[in-house]
Amino acid sequence: MAYSNSCSIGTNGFSGGIWVLWSDNVIVNILGLHSQVVHMRVSNGQSSSGFLYSAVNANTHRTTRCLLWDYLNSVANSIDEPWLIAGDFNSMLDMFERIGCAATFRNGCAYFKEFLFTNGLLDLDCCMSHFT
Repeated sequence: MAYSNSCSIGTNGFSGGIWVLWSDNVIVNILGLHSQVVHMRVSNGQSSSGFLYSAVNANTHRTTRCLLWDYLNSVANSIDEPWLIAGDFNSMLDMFERIGCAATFRNGCAYFKEFLFTNGLLDLDCCMSHFT
């Protein structure tokens, strides 16, 4: 399958950037670009319904990652339609998701939990290996 459309955010230091690719039978409207997120509306073009999608590649540094939570909170406060957020959050919700977790790492994950709770979002969990 060929992808004739794309949107990307370049790398930032060791942070990997984001690429979103889609074919012509999908309509994607980019609504916002952030150093850690591409936010868009996705539909199939045959109906007016669609959904919002935010592709995430969170920074590994906690202080920079907090800017991500601020941005996503502002998005959450402005929408009232289905919203999928997926990607690498560089955070965890439970201690079993990591082996040998330092206390400083645990503190940074509180922001992720707070973001999900505040906005009424659900973690769909991982269906493959937890450790990649």
